[in-house]
Amino acid sequence: MTAPIVSAAAVPYWTQSMKAAYLTKTRLSDFFKAFIFTAIVFFVMSFVYVQFYWSIAPIPSSVYPQTLISWPVQAASSCLWISGQIFKFRSETLIYPFALMLSVGIIGEALSKMGIPFSLIGLLTGTYILPTSAVPTFIGAFISKYLAPKVVGKEWWNENKALIVAGVAAGEGILIGLATAIVMVSKATWILPF
Repeated sequence: MTAPIVSAAAVPYWTQSMKAAYLTKTRLSDFFKAFIFTAIVFFVMSFVYVQFYWSIAPIPSSVYPQTLISWPVQAASSCLWISGQIFKFRSETLIYPFALMLSVGIIGEALSKMGIPFSLIGLLTGTYILPTSAVPTFIGAFISKYLAPKVVGKEWWNENKALIVAGVAAGEGILIGLATAIVMVSKATWILPF
């Protein structure tokens, strides 16, 4: 059995967090203290919430349909990575895609120097995420770059777009929290046998 490949998914998070701490003149020791404190609170509250959800119905079950779908997929994926079955070196699965993306990237960057819009980061990110996330991200970026500045003015848009995104995200979070609470209360009244 081979050792699992360490996921690099957390690297951007740590880089971004340390850069934000540096820019806000926050000591890294304070950042890590806050991180450790919130991690402890997170784990304790996770046990509380999981116990609450588990008292409503077993997990996975039809009450929590996402677990019926995602848990088997995550388990299979983890087993394939840990056992080394998912990473067998074959030229057609590594070298050819690398050469293709390198070629597209070089051509695209050359075209962007001539004024044709191209983003290598956008291309690479788009190949990594699902279309359900990539398409709305593309549409939002297109609206932000080309349509919104014409409608409300470029200067106003550049000053307020972060505030608008924060407001939408906060509203979405509140709405999801309320909807989850309503669903949990409604399910708690009929799932238990008493």
